[in-house]
Amino acid sequence: MINLENRIINKINSEYIQNLPLDSAIENIPREQPISSFNPKQMSDFESLFHTEYNYFITVECENILSKETIEVSEDNILTIKQSPSAYRIKNLSFNYTSALIFIGTYYHDDVQVLVKENFKPAKINTFYFSLSFFALVILVYVFFWIDLANKLLLMLVIGLGFCCLTYMYESLKALLPKQQKKKMEETHFHIAGYLAAHLQDFVDAKFKLDEQTN
Repeated sequence: MINLENRIINKINSEYIQNLPLDSAIENIPREQPISSFNPKQMSDFESLFHTEYNYFITVECENILSKETIEVSEDNILTIKQSPSAYRIKNLSFNYTSALIFIGTYYHDDVQVLVKENFKPAKINTFYFSLSFFALVILVYVFFWIDLANKLLLMLVIGLGFCCLTYMYESLKALLPKQQKKKMEETHFHIAGYLAAHLQDFVDAKFKLDEQTN
């Protein structure tokens, strides 16, 4: 299991690097200085973050030097920054975990499913607790018809315990339905994709010396 997991993690990391320009040096992009001061290589690496043919999963935040306004750079507003490079500086370069999670869950769907099958445990009824709940419910129903209804505290206690037993039995049986099993597998797929995205984030953060994501 661990070897399989490591192979998939290494595959994702390796293909991430393979899909980037060979001369990529994002780790050398300066922060906290006007973009107009970038040398040609730094400017090229900065602009490559917005090329649609590459997907770095990196969020770029720039700050207007005068107004101190921070904006998240995208293809829609990159032209504004390029037209006034002396007015902006890079405030933060951070890994976009959400985008990576969605990408891995989709593009590496088959690999994720392999791990899902390794980790997924079909729902099973705990026969001990189910039987205990059933017999407790029978006893509570019997008590309900024989107790003094004037004793409101005892009545509420019996009804409350009976409801808990009934709910537990219902949820146990509901979990066995194919629809619920499918939902559980989808949740497992999501969590594993998130786990792999977290490993990719650690790899990319270390390689490109990224900043912490701002809230």
